[in-house]
Amino acid sequence: MITYNSPNFNNIIDKIEEILKNNKIDVQDSQQVMPNVVIHAVASYIQSILEPSNKFLSVSCPKCGKIHLAPMESTYERCVIFKVRSILLKITITIPRLICGNCGGTHAALPCFCIPLKRYSKQAILSIAKEASCTTTEEVAAKLNMESKQVRRFVNLVLEASSNILQLFHMHPMLFNTSISPKTKLHDLINALPGSITQIYFEQFKNIFLYEKNSRKLHFNYADYQIREITKPSKTF
Repeated sequence: MITYNSPNFNNIIDKIEEILKNNKIDVQDSQQVMPNVVIHAVASYIQSILEPSNKFLSVSCPKCGKIHLAPMESTYERCVIFKVRSILLKITITIPRLICGNCGGTHAALPCFCIPLKRYSKQAILSIAKEASCTTTEEVAAKLNMESKQVRRFVNLVLEASSNILQLFHMHPMLFNTSISPKTKLHDLINALPGSITQIYFEQFKNIFLYEKNSRKLHFNYADYQIREITKPSKTF
């Protein structure tokens, strides 16, 4: 699995909210039925900012470490849930797959807002946990029309990751906009997180959101898409 970040993902939630408002969707009403045309509009936007499979050809294989990746004809559909105000928006996107010519391993090119093996996006998990830390899990569950045990699961997930977040802060304080300490409350701890999971964060704590009991063996790699500037052909005059 290759997890990648992209400048295209900046302000993704703001842009989704703009699409909803342009379609006269009340982002504070979680009980409303979302029209298919709106879901399609959001899905089309997200699909348009994903990187095509040919952008990963210079990335090393997460399994063997060799640079022998090639696009596959196959893709797969993946569900991802975003949180926009009080709306939980379930979107299906198409993920490209790649194959390594050296070891034969196949890998999905997963955008960093997706969490491996989870439907909820990183943004949704952190936002739900943050709201629950300010009120109660029951209030947040009722507001978002979801089960309270799922909200508690997200809160516990972030709490379990808090030691990793503190370790990251002490190793790379320049990534954070504020200072944090072991006594920092959950709400402030989430606020202190960088706006996006950087390469440093992914490489050191890539399993932060994965269930510990998962028995499936996963091979990860992070692709920093500054390489697009290197592979982009220069203009000739």
